[in-house]
Amino acid sequence: MPTLSSSRTLTALALVAALAIPACGGADAGDLFGSSDSASSGSKSSGSSSKGTGGGASTGTAGTAGTGGNGGSTSGSGGSLAGTGGSGGSLTTGTGGTTAATGTGGATSSTTASTGTVTMATSSSSGGGPENCLDGVDNDGNGKVDCADPACSADYECVDAAPTNWTGPDLVKTGASATPGCPDDFTAEQLSANPADPAACTSCSCGDAQGVACSSPPISCWSGSNDCSNGIGTTNAGWTDALKNGACDKPTNLLGIHNQLSCEVTSASQLTSGGTCKPSAVDFSNKASFKSHLDACRVTAVGGGCGAGKVCVPKVQTGGNTNESVCVRRDGDQTCPSGWTTQMKGYTGADDTRACTSCACGAPASSCQGGSYTFYDADNCGAGATVAVTSNTCTDVSSVLSNGQWSVKETLPVGKGSCQPSGGAPVGSVTPTGPVTYCCK
Repeated sequence: MPTLSSSRTLTALALVAALAIPACGGADAGDLFGSSDSASSGSKSSGSSSKGTGGGASTGTAGTAGTGGNGGSTSGSGGSLAGTGGSGGSLTTGTGGTTAATGTGGATSSTTASTGTVTMATSSSSGGGPENCLDGVDNDGNGKVDCADPACSADYECVDAAPTNWTGPDLVKTGASATPGCPDDFTAEQLSANPADPAACTSCSCGDAQGVACSSPPISCWSGSNDCSNGIGTTNAGWTDALKNGACDKPTNLLGIHNQLSCEVTSASQLTSGGTCKPSAVDFSNKASFKSHLDACRVTAVGGGCGAGKVCVPKVQTGGNTNESVCVRRDGDQTCPSGWTTQMKGYTGADDTRACTSCACGAPASSCQGGSYTFYDADNCGAGATVAVTSNTCTDVSSVLSNGQWSVKETLPVGKGSCQPSGGAPVGSVTPTGPVTYCCK
């Protein structure tokens, strides 16, 4: 074999030899590319080549396992050509032997550098997953945890941890919404807030009196007279009784044979029944025991990556209908701890005794209006001339009797009345139960 004049030539020859002898065992490769000690370490699984310069590291001669022997022999030659065969052999055979167990060790263990040094590519563990910003673990392997990790900076922030005897921090907003949607690692809680005002009762009313009744106004007529004097005489009871039903009538027995008649209403109609008033139903419209809700997303996990006394939580949402606040929670009616100055109180229930007193109506104030009599110049109260008797002023009705066809009808009086309403007043109140105090930044 000719003399090797440079490290570059040595390297080239070493590679040529490695490629030219693919079927050789580990021992033959050692005889060609290393000292007797190096060859021994390449062929023996015991790694006894620790006698050389790198002998201390030559324990990785697993290249003899399976087809990985080729990798071991190649690395042995690399060590030989570098003048420190033992060191070169141990550096590559440790890794090469492992790779050779999978049948690819020989190829992996040959690396090149212009200096002739054989190196092994390495990679660090990456963590293998996205960052969970609330578990205190460096999930993506970048050395940063939760809020300290740039992956969390857009949606998470460091806030003060909850004081002793308080829980949280939670995300809280007020309004009249349904149960809130919450981020992962939070559970929804909806409490009632702002107890309702007293019952807003509807007005009590009684309306018009029903069943008001009036008597017919008495009428007096004089047959054979046109001025309510002389004549046959007064027949009050007869004419009034004959006409009191409001039907058309022709009481010829009262007129007799005369063709003159005058009449007057002697007194006003009298109230016979004042009737009754029906009270209205009373209720109130603001049935809900509370005016609003307090919607909370209660924390179930907080992250790290913050300074002392701080924890990592999702950022507060603002704008639109969100308007969340970062708060701490405690059951009962509590005073807020230092630094948590805005108090929000919610309740789990209420004793609601609100109602309205019943509506009632007083005695009706009723009266009778109208009541008169109309004489017709026709039978059956038909078309033709008429004469009305409406008051105690004497009225001559003789003109409608001239042809023997006539009739008369009472226009019945109208009874009207009203009642004074009472009741419909609010009573009772809302007493909230199960208080919960949230104190917010």
